[in-house]
Amino acid sequence: MYDETTDEQILQAHDKATKVVAEAVFELANKFPALPPISIFEGALKGAVAVMVGKQGDSLSDIADLLEDVADILRSGEGEAWPTVN
Repeated sequence: MYDETTDEQILQAHDKATKVVAEAVFELANKFPALPPISIFEGALKGAVAVMVGKQGDSLSDIADLLEDVADILRSGEGEAWPTVN
């Protein structure tokens, strides 16, 4: 069977899922105000790595490469690449 999902639909679904996760992580700061933001960051990152290794079989090296790409985007100041959380 041929999958007729367009690249645009895939990107839209990805963006929507990313926003849901970002909002859930952001809510941790409201739900647990004593948690330092760096702990939320590190915990979210460790959880994401665990999911990528455990559910997708990604290697730590592949994840490190992805993190380097993310770091480059952050350094570039491309704010539109990150979901807004209200």
